[in-house]
Amino acid sequence: MTSVVIGNCGFTPQVGCFPFFMEFALRNPYPFEACAAWKPAMDAENEAAYRRVLSDPVLRAQLKAEAKSRTIPNRFNYFA
Repeated sequence: MTSVVIGNCGFTPQVGCFPFFMEFALRNPYPFEACAAWKPAMDAENEAAYRRVLSDPVLRAQLKAEAKSRTIPNRFNYFA
């Protein structure tokens, strides 16, 4: 990385600690672990129970509402 000099001040470019994008699968959906609505999915005892939880339209609505709220910082940025 190269330093940049502007006037008498030197700057060194840096990168942010958060990725610009996030990839995940529903077998390991780590971004949802901060969501209270996701708890039933985390508590599912087996894959059949997990699939039932995921197919519940109420869960989906709760996840969408929570993702649009300000309760999950740095996960879903609807407020930029």
